[in-house]
Amino acid sequence: MSTKTLLLSSLAFLLVLTLGMALRPVPHVPEAHCRVVEGRVRDVRTAGEHDVVLALEGTAQCFYINRGLETGLTLEEWQTRLLNREVEIKYPSYWTPLDPTNALRHVAQLRTADEVIFSEWQD
Repeated sequence: MSTKTLLLSSLAFLLVLTLGMALRPVPHVPEAHCRVVEGRVRDVRTAGEHDVVLALEGTAQCFYINRGLETGLTLEEWQTRLLNREVEIKYPSYWTPLDPTNALRHVAQLRTADEVIFSEWQD
């Protein structure tokens, strides 16, 4: 096998591997395996296809609820319920080449002190 063929084969393999990692879905993990972050919500906005994005005070990391506007709440209702309130967010830990610094995390569960606002898990 020539060096050129070996190099092209290696590059093709790396491309397929990278695409596979980039396009894989967010893993659904049990609650016990999620990471937890707590903080005060400083911003609630929309992004993408009806996603709700939350920013917490004191961190550059943002958290998104996939299709959050399809849960029955409008953006204004999300903002009223969450802005300037303390929340607990549970999220799966995973890495993707589309977000190598983990600046945007997928929310598995969002709760305030008195209620669960969003959860991917069945009761």
